[in-house]
Amino acid sequence: MFISSIKSSNNPIVNNVKFRSLMIGLFFFNCSDWIERLCISWLILQSTESILATTISFAIGQIIQTFFSPFTAAAADKFGRNKIIIIVGILRFIILSIFAILVIQNKNFLVIAYCASAMTGINRSFIVPALQGSVINSVKENQKILAMLIYSLIMRATGVIGSLIGGIFSILVGIEEAIILSGALGLIGSFSILLKANNLIEIKGVGNWTIQMFLMFSYGSSNIFPTGDLGFLKAISKLYKVQLPISERKLKLLYKKWSPYSSQATWYLWRSLDPIPVNY
Repeated sequence: MFISSIKSSNNPIVNNVKFRSLMIGLFFFNCSDWIERLCISWLILQSTESILATTISFAIGQIIQTFFSPFTAAAADKFGRNKIIIIVGILRFIILSIFAILVIQNKNFLVIAYCASAMTGINRSFIVPALQGSVINSVKENQKILAMLIYSLIMRATGVIGSLIGGIFSILVGIEEAIILSGALGLIGSFSILLKANNLIEIKGVGNWTIQMFLMFSYGSSNIFPTGDLGFLKAISKLYKVQLPISERKLKLLYKKWSPYSSQATWYLWRSLDPIPVNY
């Protein structure tokens, strides 16, 4: 019942672009986090053959995250969650890349590993409340419980997925390279959240039409219904023999009919107006 309610195309939470972007970002962030935890622990165990040293590394990150979380939650509210998310993503990538390079050079390995665990613990203390707050604010009041259930489900699933990716990548390519991959996935998570429409529209000169064209041409979105595009509206008017301006009711019916492949319908509508075939 729960899974079917999420999958339903009529479910507003599934059609919420902001919420979907946050879930994609969460997926990458948490996969990144578990790859990093696995690889640092693995490196320490390999180098020291000490379970205690490995446990200390894991504990450092958790203790620091717990200690800083009350303060970082307030910072996210004050300075803006989106800024926090992108800054943390960039810093995390830099920290893990430097750590991997220093490990390759065999410089004070254990101290560096503990410092990396501490720094990523601080990063987590910023990113977790920022993401949780963004998820809550992205949905309506009656959707908050479902949103947090999906959030929790992704958090648990990515723990397994991230660990598997980290383990397989470490065996096939190398542990140091897997740590860099972890930082890169966190960075991808940051930018996937920033690509949501609500952020783009804050840029001066960027409106709904610009966002829709960007998502369609550059991001490959399959369900763009550009009601602000004159060519799109003219094609509908010609095909369905209705006068401009087209009623909102008619547009809603067409969107419901074509969803989730409105972008493909848009290509055909544009093509119907071109006297000469155009490669978009």
